[in-house]
Amino acid sequence: MDCEDNEDELNCKEAGHHQIKCDETKNYVLCPRTNKCISKDWLCDGDDDCGDYSDETHCGYIINCTNDQFQCENGLCIPKLWTCDNDNDCKDFSDELNCTTLGCTHADITPSYCNDKEFQCATHKCIKKEFKCDGDDDCDDWSDEDDCPKIPGDCVSGEFKCNNGKCIPERYRCDKQQDCDDNEDEANCDYNITKTCTPDEYTCDNGACILNTWVCDGYHDCSHGEDEYKCEIVCDVSKFPCSGYDLNDNTTEFCINRKHMCDGQKNCPKGEDEANCPSKRECEHNTECRQLCVTTADDPVCSQTCNNTIGSFKCGCMTGYVLRPDLRTCKAMGAPPTLLFANRIDIRQVSLSNSKYTAILKGLHNAIALDYHYSKGYVFWSDVSMDVIRRANVNGTGVRDIIKSGLESPGGVALDWIHDLIFWTDSGTKRVEVASLDGDERAIIAASEIDKPRAIAVHPGEALVFWTDWGPNPKIERSQMDGSNRISIITESVFWPNGLTLDYTTNQIYWADAKHNVIETSFIDGSHRKKVISKGLPHPFAITIFEDAIFWTDWHTKSISTANKATGAGLRTIHSQLHFPMDIHSYHPQRQPKFRNRCGDKNGGCAHMCLPTRDAFTCVCRMGQKLNPDMKTCQKPETFLLFARKKDLRIKYLDGNSQHQHEMVIPIEGIKSAVAIAWDSKSDYIYWTDVERNSLNRAFWNGSFQEVLVHTNIISPAGISFDWATDKIYWTDAETGRIEVANSDGTMRSLLVWEELYKPRDIVVDPIGGMMYWSEWGERPKIEKACMDGTNRYTLAISNLTWPNGLAVDNPPGKIYWTDAGSRTIEFANLDGSNRQILIGLY
Repeated sequence: MDCEDNEDELNCKEAGHHQIKCDETKNYVLCPRTNKCISKDWLCDGDDDCGDYSDETHCGYIINCTNDQFQCENGLCIPKLWTCDNDNDCKDFSDELNCTTLGCTHADITPSYCNDKEFQCATHKCIKKEFKCDGDDDCDDWSDEDDCPKIPGDCVSGEFKCNNGKCIPERYRCDKQQDCDDNEDEANCDYNITKTCTPDEYTCDNGACILNTWVCDGYHDCSHGEDEYKCEIVCDVSKFPCSGYDLNDNTTEFCINRKHMCDGQKNCPKGEDEANCPSKRECEHNTECRQLCVTTADDPVCSQTCNNTIGSFKCGCMTGYVLRPDLRTCKAMGAPPTLLFANRIDIRQVSLSNSKYTAILKGLHNAIALDYHYSKGYVFWSDVSMDVIRRANVNGTGVRDIIKSGLESPGGVALDWIHDLIFWTDSGTKRVEVASLDGDERAIIAASEIDKPRAIAVHPGEALVFWTDWGPNPKIERSQMDGSNRISIITESVFWPNGLTLDYTTNQIYWADAKHNVIETSFIDGSHRKKVISKGLPHPFAITIFEDAIFWTDWHTKSISTANKATGAGLRTIHSQLHFPMDIHSYHPQRQPKFRNRCGDKNGGCAHMCLPTRDAFTCVCRMGQKLNPDMKTCQKPETFLLFARKKDLRIKYLDGNSQHQHEMVIPIEGIKSAVAIAWDSKSDYIYWTDVERNSLNRAFWNGSFQEVLVHTNIISPAGISFDWATDKIYWTDAETGRIEVANSDGTMRSLLVWEELYKPRDIVVDPIGGMMYWSEWGERPKIEKACMDGTNRYTLAISNLTWPNGLAVDNPPGKIYWTDAGSRTIEFANLDGSNRQILIGLY
């Protein structure tokens, strides 16, 4: 009731619905103390739906530890290797009981929570030893009064017996309060004697002493309750904190329901519940009561949707959620939620309500980022030590590599569960990329004006991808899923934006800044930005959302914490003592809701990859092909540039199409140090040398059919060239001082040149002229040529050379080109060495 005459609750359908007699239905149960009517499906799901946790009692544990795990007495599963290691992994020390190898006895490892001057209650609460057996329930469970010696008259030690036989705590004697019916507990008292409390005690107004830890703990321990005055009360997430009555007192005195905020009535003494309110909509005339729909991002009354009605409002929920009995917040339908998080050496699935966890994947090298595909049952993660993105079933089986080439430091991973795409960031390559779930199709989303991309999140419903960049110009960016319409949405007051997540029910983004130690939020366009949490964040790394809560990992505390996503209230740690918590995701079907598939059942008609956009989609061709004019089918490009980097081979189209502005990584595995590269246009094979693996290799230009051609009796293959006329490969070995030849499949290997050859570097063949050319990096650098069988050897250039490399023949018109990193020039000459000129000189 908000109106004085209760007219705001008259003729309400919602009120009638929530007055159902739970015992007359089969699908609902009545909460015993709060009288809320909740669904039976909400029992024992880890969520406090009743408001007093009565729906989460008597649930028991489901034992699901694997054979290589140890079942703790509290139900927690831990690796067997963690038992008897002097570390309390179970949180109840049961993993350290009955140990013999480490010499620890049961008595050695009994947990101790209180100091020598205190008594530990069964609830682990600490009280002064003097309060043990004093007849008072100081522990709140009477455990401090167990096993106490009796004294005549049935009063135990530490009690005072009233004339009527009633027993009261001895400390109630002479406390200026009548506790015995005849007030004999206050007889013969010298009130002039002032009792001095110890430094760890609080002095009540009547002189009684209580522990300092009892002050502002929610219980009245002093006779007049003064130990609970002027306390900073932590309000429930559904409540708003009001400050004290004194204008100079800013401490929290009591809490009011959040629905009273911005309702036009001052419910707090200072009226702060009506401060910073949005402009109000006037209600319709002739309505009995005025009540407004307040849906501010700062502190919304409704957690998801809010609809104005005549003179009132109504909260609602998105598909897949149901309105809770408070008529304000929404509960996700389906199985109980869990959290998936990367722990570097493993990936764990943990409960939101207790310490149970399951190690989905173990023995990992350095798992950083992760995401999942709920309907397909996949979990994806990146390993920055292995430079790979992998996939497995959620039960840990079926591990396979998805992306294993062209990665340097993949720090963020995000799944589009509608269009079956995986997006990732790589701070090493300075790129944001996308691929199909099997990794066969791959495209670049962003590769320019990007420094250190880190976290990434996608919104399939809006066809948007978001990522953070904590380079010299920190920012949060977004683009459509094909890379178009890229914009920066957060650029100010952001430094190390580590974590990033989306709330699909409100279309908001949340991010964590590890430099500023804050968690912030805004709409997906960057507007309505506000801080959610600015305290208690030593080093936040990754964040996720579920219902009205936000969860995050922290590098400093090695923990997972949670708080209200709108207000930051209710901050608490739910999992601690972790190895190294990294990325985190709430695991529930409602975190991956259904949206329209812009590509449809037939992949949008695209021959290869379909990337959604706001209004439609864009077709993208797989490696080695480009789009036809119909923008759906693909063809082989006529002009392109093929080049080698140390750990990958890349291709860049030269057709001027904006879609091909970035070079693409050819998906080839295991490249350690590629130096030279050659190309066969007839068979579409790429050949390359690897000076770290000491091998000659080839693969189809889309990365398939990869094979090693030569790997024996070869030390430093520096140059390679392909003879398209006879289908042969030529190469140099700088360490052994040789030039060799073989068939294109590596067979029929033959030695051509070895005499007076010291450090041959690059090589190029001219099948039209029947000659081969190579550079020499020995004591006298030079460029030589010979017939393709090694005869008729001739020196083309020998003066003013330092490190001649990068040979290329243009015939006709009969020119040879080369680079020299020592002189920083690009030069050319006729094929006989005459008419030598500098084409480009970088001085």
